[in-house]
Amino acid sequence: MKCVDWSPDHLDGLIVIALLRANGLDAVLFGENFVRQDWFQILAYDGFRTMVPGHQVADARILVDAYRDGSLELPAAEIDRPACPDCGHVGTEPDPSPRRWLMLAYVVCIVGISFAPVLAWSGHMFEFVLVFLLTITAAMPGFIRSLVIGRYRCTDCRACWRERAGQPFFRQQRESDAALDALRS
Repeated sequence: MKCVDWSPDHLDGLIVIALLRANGLDAVLFGENFVRQDWFQILAYDGFRTMVPGHQVADARILVDAYRDGSLELPAAEIDRPACPDCGHVGTEPDPSPRRWLMLAYVVCIVGISFAPVLAWSGHMFEFVLVFLLTITAAMPGFIRSLVIGRYRCTDCRACWRERAGQPFFRQQRESDAALDALRS
């Protein structure tokens, strides 16, 4: 087994492994479970190494190099992103600002949780309950999902918007089940 790629990021290593396996190569993410046990020392453990058998090294390096330099990237026309509602430009990207606000909310909640016992002991029960409820509310998955999923920013005019999903998954599942039943009968 020879190393064809190295990454300090676990998900990046898994993407490279999936790319190599999709092209018929026997790839392994070496030390995956060992390195993840103590992620503070990822660099000390030499990160996540992508290993392939010796006779597949040349093919694997070609694929990894193509992935790293971006030549495997899909054309903008094939990416399923909405057009900008202001200028109509198709080159949109996910909007990072809600993620930044979410990180700030987490920091505020952590600080609030650390001061909550002080509020409770000092007799400020209303503030304690308020901090507790805000912390619970901020941790709700639906709230987090609504802040992050479906938000885009135009690369031309820098307009930001939220794209609403078409229909819930359970309705899509019912429709596909009905279509399968119609095909079977």
